Amino acid sequence: MMPTSGDLIRIFADVLHIPSEKVAAYYRTLREADLVTRGGRGRSAPKSSVLDASRLLASLLWAENAAYADDAVIQLTDLPPLIDFETQTEPGVGQHPYDMSAFGELNFIAAVEHLFTSFDKVSRRLDRLDYGKEDRLRISVFPTDPAAEIRAGSTVVRYADQNLLSRVDKPGITVRREVGEGAIALIADCLRPK
Repeated sequence: MMPTSGDLIRIFADVLHIPSEKVAAYYRTLREADLVTRGGRGRSAPKSSVLDASRLLASLLWAENAAYADDAVIQLTDLPPLIDFETQTEPGVGQHPYDMSAFGELNFIAAVEHLFTSFDKVSRRLDRLDYGKEDRLRISVFPTDPAAEIRAGSTVVRYADQNLLSRVDKPGITVRREVGEGAIALIADCLRPK
Protein backbone atom coordinates (compact mmCIF):
# COMPACT_ATOMS: atom_id res chain seq x y z
CA MET A 1 0.00 0.00 0.00
CA MET A 2 1.30 3.44 -0.92
CA PRO A 3 2.11 5.74 2.01
CA THR A 4 -0.11 8.63 3.10
CA SER A 5 1.36 12.12 3.27
CA GLY A 6 2.07 11.63 6.98
CA ASP A 7 3.88 8.36 6.26
CA LEU A 8 5.86 10.02 3.47
CA ILE A 9 6.92 12.85 5.79
CA ARG A 10 8.09 10.35 8.46
CA ILE A 11 9.97 8.25 5.88
CA PHE A 12 11.76 11.27 4.41
CA ALA A 13 12.64 12.58 7.87
CA ASP A 14 14.13 9.20 8.85
CA VAL A 15 15.93 8.51 5.57
CA LEU A 16 17.35 12.02 5.08
CA HIS A 17 17.99 12.73 8.79
CA ILE A 18 15.91 15.90 8.70
CA PRO A 19 13.51 16.88 11.49
CA SER A 20 9.96 15.76 10.61
CA GLU A 21 8.66 19.28 11.35
CA LYS A 22 10.88 20.65 8.58
CA VAL A 23 9.78 17.97 6.09
CA ALA A 24 6.13 18.62 7.05
CA ALA A 25 6.59 22.37 6.42
CA TYR A 26 7.96 21.69 2.92
CA TYR A 27 5.11 19.26 2.22
CA ARG A 28 2.54 21.81 3.48
CA THR A 29 3.92 24.45 1.08
CA LEU A 30 3.68 21.97 -1.81
CA ARG A 31 0.13 21.00 -0.81
CA GLU A 32 -0.98 24.65 -0.63
CA ALA A 33 0.40 25.14 -4.15
CA ASP A 34 -1.47 22.01 -5.39
CA LEU A 35 1.84 20.31 -6.24
CA VAL A 36 1.15 17.15 -4.17
CA THR A 37 -1.95 15.04 -3.55
CA ARG A 38 -4.57 16.76 -1.40
CA GLY A 39 -7.37 15.23 0.60
CA GLY A 40 -8.64 14.32 4.04
CA ARG A 41 -6.59 13.60 7.11
CA GLY A 42 -6.18 10.57 9.34
CA ARG A 43 -7.94 7.46 8.06
CA SER A 44 -9.33 9.29 5.03
CA ALA A 45 -5.93 10.63 4.00
CA PRO A 46 -5.17 9.96 0.33
CA LYS A 47 -2.23 7.82 -0.71
CA SER A 48 0.84 9.68 -1.89
CA SER A 49 2.06 9.18 -5.43
CA VAL A 50 5.56 8.65 -6.75
CA LEU A 51 5.30 12.15 -8.22
CA ASP A 52 4.55 13.51 -4.71
CA ALA A 53 7.72 11.86 -3.40
CA SER A 54 9.77 13.16 -6.34
CA ARG A 55 8.56 16.71 -5.78
CA LEU A 56 9.14 16.51 -2.02
CA LEU A 57 12.70 15.23 -2.48
CA ALA A 58 13.46 17.88 -5.09
CA SER A 59 12.13 20.68 -2.89
CA LEU A 60 14.09 19.45 0.16
CA LEU A 61 17.30 19.36 -1.88
CA TRP A 62 16.80 22.64 -3.74
CA ALA A 63 14.99 25.13 -1.49
CA GLU A 64 16.74 26.90 1.38
CA ASN A 65 13.54 26.82 3.42
CA ALA A 66 9.95 25.62 3.22
CA ALA A 67 8.63 28.96 1.95
CA TYR A 68 10.39 28.30 -1.37
CA ALA A 69 9.49 24.61 -1.76
CA ASP A 70 6.89 25.28 -4.46
CA ASP A 71 9.24 27.58 -6.40
CA ALA A 72 11.91 24.86 -6.24
CA VAL A 73 9.60 22.29 -7.81
CA ILE A 74 8.55 24.69 -10.56
CA GLN A 75 12.18 25.59 -11.29
CA LEU A 76 13.28 21.94 -11.37
CA THR A 77 10.34 20.91 -13.53
CA ASP A 78 11.46 23.53 -16.03
CA LEU A 79 15.06 22.22 -16.09
CA PRO A 80 15.49 20.25 -19.31
CA PRO A 81 18.20 17.67 -19.87
CA LEU A 82 21.24 18.86 -21.75
CA ILE A 83 21.19 17.36 -25.22
CA ASP A 84 24.41 15.38 -24.95
CA PHE A 85 24.68 13.78 -21.55
CA GLU A 86 28.09 12.77 -20.33
CA THR A 87 29.54 9.28 -20.07
CA GLN A 88 32.75 9.07 -18.10
CA THR A 89 35.15 6.17 -17.89
CA GLU A 90 36.37 5.95 -14.34
CA PRO A 91 38.99 3.43 -13.21
CA GLY A 92 37.54 0.65 -11.08
CA VAL A 93 33.95 1.68 -11.73
CA GLY A 94 33.18 -0.79 -14.51
CA GLN A 95 33.66 -1.51 -18.17
CA HIS A 96 30.37 -0.30 -19.61
CA PRO A 97 28.46 2.90 -18.89
CA TYR A 98 24.86 2.59 -17.77
CA ASP A 99 22.42 3.53 -20.55
CA MET A 100 20.49 6.55 -19.31
CA SER A 101 18.85 7.54 -22.59
CA ALA A 102 15.39 7.34 -20.94
CA PHE A 103 16.49 9.96 -18.41
CA GLY A 104 17.74 12.23 -21.19
CA GLU A 105 14.21 12.69 -22.55
CA LEU A 106 12.61 13.82 -19.27
CA ASN A 107 12.71 17.00 -17.22
CA PHE A 108 14.42 16.65 -13.84
CA ILE A 109 11.29 15.98 -11.73
CA ALA A 110 10.05 13.36 -14.22
CA ALA A 111 13.51 11.75 -14.22
CA VAL A 112 13.49 11.43 -10.41
CA GLU A 113 9.99 9.92 -10.64
CA HIS A 114 11.27 7.46 -13.27
CA LEU A 115 14.23 6.57 -11.05
CA PHE A 116 11.94 5.77 -8.10
CA THR A 117 9.63 3.57 -10.21
CA SER A 118 12.46 1.75 -12.00
CA PHE A 119 14.90 1.60 -9.06
CA ASP A 120 15.10 -2.22 -8.90
CA LYS A 121 15.81 -2.43 -12.62
CA VAL A 122 18.46 0.31 -12.44
CA SER A 123 20.11 -1.32 -9.41
CA ARG A 124 20.19 -4.79 -11.01
CA ARG A 125 21.65 -3.36 -14.22
CA LEU A 126 24.42 -1.59 -12.29
CA ASP A 127 25.12 -4.88 -10.45
CA ARG A 128 25.47 -6.71 -13.78
CA LEU A 129 27.81 -4.03 -15.11
CA ASP A 130 29.97 -4.63 -12.03
CA TYR A 131 29.88 -1.10 -10.66
CA GLY A 132 31.12 -0.84 -7.09
CA LYS A 133 28.69 0.01 -4.32
CA GLU A 134 30.28 3.37 -3.57
CA ASP A 135 28.69 6.39 -5.25
CA ARG A 136 27.20 4.43 -8.11
CA LEU A 137 23.81 6.16 -7.99
CA ARG A 138 23.25 9.78 -6.94
CA ILE A 139 20.82 12.64 -7.35
CA SER A 140 22.51 16.05 -7.05
CA VAL A 141 21.24 19.60 -7.30
CA PHE A 142 23.17 22.87 -7.62
CA PRO A 143 20.72 25.63 -6.61
CA THR A 144 23.27 28.39 -7.15
CA ASP A 145 23.95 27.42 -10.80
CA PRO A 146 20.92 26.43 -11.30
CA ALA A 147 21.45 22.84 -12.43
CA ALA A 148 20.89 19.26 -11.36
CA GLU A 149 22.16 15.82 -12.30
CA ILE A 150 21.40 12.14 -11.95
CA ARG A 151 24.39 9.79 -11.93
CA ALA A 152 24.21 6.05 -12.56
CA GLY A 153 27.60 4.39 -12.62
CA SER A 154 29.81 6.41 -14.93
CA THR A 155 26.94 8.06 -16.80
CA VAL A 156 25.70 11.49 -15.80
CA VAL A 157 22.59 13.25 -17.11
CA ARG A 158 22.75 16.97 -16.39
CA TYR A 159 19.73 19.23 -16.28
CA ALA A 160 20.19 22.96 -16.80
CA ASP A 161 18.86 25.94 -18.68
CA GLN A 162 21.03 26.30 -21.78
CA ASN A 163 20.66 30.10 -21.67
CA LEU A 164 22.06 30.26 -18.14
CA LEU A 165 24.99 27.97 -19.03
CA SER A 166 26.15 30.37 -21.72
CA ARG A 167 26.80 33.08 -19.11
CA VAL A 168 30.33 33.71 -17.92
CA ASP A 169 31.27 31.82 -14.76
CA LYS A 170 29.90 33.77 -11.85
CA PRO A 171 32.12 34.22 -8.83
CA GLY A 172 31.02 32.96 -5.47
CA ILE A 173 30.16 29.77 -3.68
CA THR A 174 28.49 26.92 -5.50
CA VAL A 175 26.02 24.98 -3.38
CA ARG A 176 25.66 21.25 -4.04
CA ARG A 177 23.18 18.98 -2.25
CA GLU A 178 22.81 15.32 -3.03
CA VAL A 179 21.26 12.06 -1.97
CA GLY A 180 22.84 8.67 -2.57
CA GLU A 181 21.72 5.19 -3.49
CA GLY A 182 20.91 4.07 0.05
CA ALA A 183 18.38 6.86 0.58
CA ILE A 184 16.98 6.46 -2.95
CA ALA A 185 16.50 2.72 -2.30
CA LEU A 186 14.66 3.30 1.00
CA ILE A 187 12.35 5.89 -0.54
CA ALA A 188 11.71 3.71 -3.63
CA ASP A 189 10.91 0.76 -1.37
CA CYS A 190 8.24 2.66 0.56
CA LEU A 191 6.62 3.74 -2.74
CA ARG A 192 6.21 0.18 -4.02
CA PRO A 193 2.58 -0.98 -3.88
CA LYS A 194 2.39 -3.75 -1.30
